[in-house]
Amino acid sequence: MKMQSKIRSLRWMSVLLATGILAVSGYMTETCVHGSTPDDSIPEEERIESGAVYGSGTLNDDPFKSDEEAETDDSEDEKSTVNHILIQAHAGASLIAPENTLAAFRAAKDLGADGIETDVRMTKDGFLVLCHNDSIEGFSSGHGTISEMTLAELKELDFGSWFDEKFAGEQILTLEECLEAASDLDFKIVNLELKPTNGSHREYVEAAADTIMRSGFAGQIIVSSFDRHLLKDIKEYAPEISVGMITVPNMSAISMFHLADYLPEDKPLSAYTTEDVKSLPSAIANAFSRFGAHGNTPEEIYLELVRAVAAVVPDDAVWSDVEELIMQQADLVRFIENLDFPVDYLHCHYNTLSDTVITTMHEQGIGVNVWTPDQERDIRKVLELHADGMITDEPSLVRNIELEAG
Repeated sequence: MKMQSKIRSLRWMSVLLATGILAVSGYMTETCVHGSTPDDSIPEEERIESGAVYGSGTLNDDPFKSDEEAETDDSEDEKSTVNHILIQAHAGASLIAPENTLAAFRAAKDLGADGIETDVRMTKDGFLVLCHNDSIEGFSSGHGTISEMTLAELKELDFGSWFDEKFAGEQILTLEECLEAASDLDFKIVNLELKPTNGSHREYVEAAADTIMRSGFAGQIIVSSFDRHLLKDIKEYAPEISVGMITVPNMSAISMFHLADYLPEDKPLSAYTTEDVKSLPSAIANAFSRFGAHGNTPEEIYLELVRAVAAVVPDDAVWSDVEELIMQQADLVRFIENLDFPVDYLHCHYNTLSDTVITTMHEQGIGVNVWTPDQERDIRKVLELHADGMITDEPSLVRNIELEAG
């Protein structure tokens, strides 16, 4: 697995960056679920260079708890009751096979997943394919972006060797091929996350809906997105298709916006270049060199993270739009109730899940799928709260916990 661990680390840091859990100014894993914040008594450069702002352990680890208290919590968790949940392997079994490929989907089935979560994008010539980022660099043998390449060009590339040579020859999948494979594998659920598009929303939505309806598998499919406009368009075009609104994690401080002091305020994230990030203080820029990303300089690495943030917001979004999105979703129940179209599912981060959210959503006939608990303690908590589905990188761990609980 030559590049897998680095890319997985980068990808999760970019998601956390987009939602405020990872502070862009170099902070690593602030435990926002517990309300912790950096020690402002220490100058920012000293905190970054010394590693004082770097967390350790899982996202839910509480730095203010002693080891004895943490062990007590774990012991109590083990005694709790869990329920069966629809396990959705995140991008397939992406810890043991290249994400969003046929190999990853087959491996997910072998690990006991009920289905998959995968990412959908549109090619230059209007075909729908599976890829998390618009850029294919690092995930294939080629260079460029999905939106600027044809399906034929993409099909010529190797989407497996970057992960391990034994996956050489894995091709990018079309949405149609994905749904055929899901049917053959007898999956109970396929969660299709529609990524933002640079082209026509309508063309994108209609292509996705038409492919789903032709598949004969529509009853097992949920279309999800961070972009509510895409989901609204899906519901208007094909109301029978289930949609899931993806929401951001909880947070006590939006430390990512410290970075706004150094970057263009009114420039779309998708349009950033390395020239825009050269004004970063050296301590902050150097912190990004620790991430093990593809870039050769701190600025290039940071630019990759910014582009990953841009992948989950509208094309013209600026930093203030991301901040507004986080604020809008501070109260999940109110956010869902205020949407101007019906949703079938709430897809929330595991640290925002609560009895109130579950109960209220279920009372309104809305299912709850949770992303992406991978540690045993977090998985148990989600199971105890009786969510309907779980998107995870550890499908076999979830299944084992269920089996252990009987």
